[in-house]
Amino acid sequence: MYNKGNTSAKITHPTEDVLNRVLNSSAELNVDIPSLGSIKLNKKGMNELNKALKEKEDSK
Repeated sequence: MYNKGNTSAKITHPTEDVLNRVLNSSAELNVDIPSLGSIKLNKKGMNELNKALKEKEDSK
């Protein structure tokens, strides 16, 4: 009934799962940021952003 396996897996919100799938499947993503303008992320940029977000999360 209970899984005694790996319990260290990070629990994510469904919205985060969807966002990760969109970012990982897109060749390029345009994001409008209010009062700053628009940014364009390609695969390399998205990977760097994802890495930076993970590092920030790990430092908490």
